[in-house]
Amino acid sequence: MVNELEDRLRAALDARAQTYEIGAHAWGEVRDRLPRSSYHRFWPLALIPVAAAAVAVPLFLTAENGKGGGVTTGVVSTAPAGEEPAGEGQEDIYEGIMQDKTPLGDRLVLDNPSEHRPMVLWFAKPENAKDDTGPMFCEALQGRTGPGGAMCGDPLGKRKQAWVTGSTVAWPLPETVLYYGATRDGVSGVSTVGKDGIRVAGKIQRPEGAPLSLWTVSAPSKTQVAAFEFTDAAGRVVERVRNDYHYQPMATGAPVGTAMTMPEGMVASVYPFSGTKTLIWTLNGQEVGQNGVDAKNLTADAAGGRYPVDFLDRDGHWFGVTDARTARIALVFKDGTSKIAETRADSWGFGIRLFAGTYRRSGDIYLEGFQLVGYDETGTEIWRKDNPAQQLQWQTSQPTSSPG
Repeated sequence: MVNELEDRLRAALDARAQTYEIGAHAWGEVRDRLPRSSYHRFWPLALIPVAAAAVAVPLFLTAENGKGGGVTTGVVSTAPAGEEPAGEGQEDIYEGIMQDKTPLGDRLVLDNPSEHRPMVLWFAKPENAKDDTGPMFCEALQGRTGPGGAMCGDPLGKRKQAWVTGSTVAWPLPETVLYYGATRDGVSGVSTVGKDGIRVAGKIQRPEGAPLSLWTVSAPSKTQVAAFEFTDAAGRVVERVRNDYHYQPMATGAPVGTAMTMPEGMVASVYPFSGTKTLIWTLNGQEVGQNGVDAKNLTADAAGGRYPVDFLDRDGHWFGVTDARTARIALVFKDGTSKIAETRADSWGFGIRLFAGTYRRSGDIYLEGFQLVGYDETGTEIWRKDNPAQQLQWQTSQPTSSPG
């Protein structure tokens, strides 16, 4: 199963490369620190959250929009959603990243439009830093399915007026992406510039006590952003940063065998990926999720407990893979109602079964909590997996500011 976790971390590192250049040995260092356990679901937030063992995985990435020469460190909380909320046994990811740093001003709490979860931006400095050391740009994000991550970049230099430090671009591609970074005094406006010339204006805010301002631009994910422009009060461009990242689908090259057409418009295909094979799900031609195909290791936790199901959901569609024993799966909601999906044997000979269905809920199932129950051909329950209500992975005891 570790190969599947590696696949998902590697893909997330690729996604993060939009704002951070990855060192030659970055992947090896991340891999060496991985627990010998597996994931629940991959969601490549900017900070590479993978819901698996309750550990923090250090990441080694260079900042300054890929032009820096130092090392950015981060922690990834990988506890399954709801199992150990911050403050109840699980490390608070804010406290974890700030152990050797001092905050500079309030934190800015925002809504992450890609995940519909909170995210936090702030500045910090290393302990015992020299007085002329620039501030570090820090961020903490929460994934919809539970995992979160925090990261602080290299101290920002003195030569620039503005920095593009990150975005919520992810795989699968969300509908809306938030781009963000920092600006100096004198910068009054920010906008993305599309390849078609269309501009999307953003917002600049200054948390109380912060040494720099924070900027954000929210844009449709399909917008092809060519650059970011920063202007002064007179509308003159004082900084222009090229956007070097362009979203790439994961399914590249020739698929393995024939795709499986599943209920509710879902299509499952297998592709070679990083020396292994990965099942890619598409809906209306758009990639919406992926599963590993090792029948003996679908999902596991740090304690060695194994679950014969890898569950995904997207916009009211629920789908995934399970073991060969499971003939049908029930998705049981908090109020006791449920949806049933029949499983189908995979056509590639992996010894797994696929399932797909739809549901309609007014709330978010990860915030409410839910269960998955597997039944064999006789209707006998053979496994049950609890997914407790998701908890935020940081505390809010530090001063915060809300968007104005």
